[in-house]
Amino acid sequence: MKPLACTIGVLVALLTGCASQRDVVTLDTRTHQLERRYAEMEKRYAAMDEKLVEVNDSRSQKDQHLRSQSAELRAVLDQSREEMRDLRGHMDEADHQLAQRVEAMEQALRQQDERLKKIEGYLDEPSARQRPVAGAPAAAAPAEPSEEARLYERARGFFDQGKFAQARDIFQELLNKYPKSDQADNAQFWIGETYYREKWFEKAILEYQRVIDAYPRGNKVPSALLKQGMAFEELGDAENAQLLFKELVAKFPKSGEARVAADKIKR
Repeated sequence: MKPLACTIGVLVALLTGCASQRDVVTLDTRTHQLERRYAEMEKRYAAMDEKLVEVNDSRSQKDQHLRSQSAELRAVLDQSREEMRDLRGHMDEADHQLAQRVEAMEQALRQQDERLKKIEGYLDEPSARQRPVAGAPAAAAPAEPSEEARLYERARGFFDQGKFAQARDIFQELLNKYPKSDQADNAQFWIGETYYREKWFEKAILEYQRVIDAYPRGNKVPSALLKQGMAFEELGDAENAQLLFKELVAKFPKSGEARVAADKIKR
């Protein structure tokens, strides 16, 4: 910067030969002042450059840190989404399997109810209803049904209508009046059925047990064992249910109830 100042001073002196010495000193002083101000500005400019570099470096570090955190959060989010998809898949599969099991149980129950109705209908059908042989004399008019038969039919009518309390009362009336009736074991079984339909499974199990204990040679024992096992299933007691199904298969292997029990044992 000093050579530039000297050059300026010489030029000024040459151009203003008539200028006084005082004017030259004044110009030189101003020139030095300008040089100092220029130098100070350069220092300030350099300091500002350094600060700007520091700010940029700090911002770059912060941006890099934020990008790193963002990448980590994205990875965690992706993993959580994957786990949610897996969990949802397992839940859907479990729901599907449960629905299949429920449907199978309901179908087995419907088949069992139909089978029981057919058996009951066959047992309740009087022999006078058999189709007469062609050419044979007409059968005599059927006798008036007995009171116990009327009670049984009334109770079954209420049961079929879903009026289980009324049906239960009439079945119990039949048992009280005619404990030795041929329909006694059937009446006792249907009392158990009324509780089963009302989902009072504990009480149903006890009533089915009365069929087994009081009428061990009756035709309702296989049905009572099967429905006891199904009642335990409804209560979530699979162990006792399996024991009853196995007992049924062992004691009555040729019965229709045994086939249902064997299928439940496999499943």
